Amino acid sequence: MLGICFSVCLIIFTVPLSAEERFLINGTNVNLREKPSVKSKVIHILNNEDELLILQYESKWENITGIDDRWVKVNYQNKVGFIFSAFLKPFEFKNKLYISIEKAQSCCYKICRAEIAKANCSKKPNYPDCDCGEACEGGGPPSMLEYGWTPDLEDKKRYFQSHKDVQTNFRQYNEQCLLK
Repeated sequence: MLGICFSVCLIIFTVPLSAEERFLINGTNVNLREKPSVKSKVIHILNNEDELLILQYESKWENITGIDDRWVKVNYQNKVGFIFSAFLKPFEFKNKLYISIEKAQSCCYKICRAEIAKANCSKKPNYPDCDCGEACEGGGPPSMLEYGWTPDLEDKKRYFQSHKDVQTNFRQYNEQCLLK
C-alpha cells in the first residue's frame, strides 16, 4: 500500500515539472551533438516535431548562420546532448508554424540591409533610413510580428495587453526570409 501511494505521489509531482520543459524540434535533420558546438560529434539526427526535454540552457549566446541564440542541453529518448535552440519550438506549437523572435529579428535585418543597399547609404551614413537598429529593435518584440514572430502564451501575456488579439504577419517572412 505504501509503495502504491509513493508511486502515485511521484507521478503527481514529476509530470508537471517535465511538461513545462517539453519542446519540439522545429526543422528537419537537426543535429543532437555531444557538446555545445557545431564542430562537436553528432550523436543523433532529429526531425520536425520530435519531442524532447530541456535540461539546461547554456549562458553564452552565439551567432550561427545569422541567428543569435544559445545551446541547450536536452534529453531525447534517453540520449543527452546539445541542440542550438533556434531549432526548438514550444510544445504548444505542435503541428503549427512557429517562428522565434530571433528568427523574426534576423528576417528584419535581412530585409532592412537589402533596402539600405538600394538607398545608397554610404553617402548618407547618419540618415535615419540607413539604420536597421531602429527598425529591427526600436519597436520592441511587438514590432517583430510583422516579420513572422509567433509568440507563445507566456510572451503574449508579457508583451500584449490583450493577448488574444495578437496577429502574426507571415507574408514578409515567407517571401523574403524563408530558406528554400
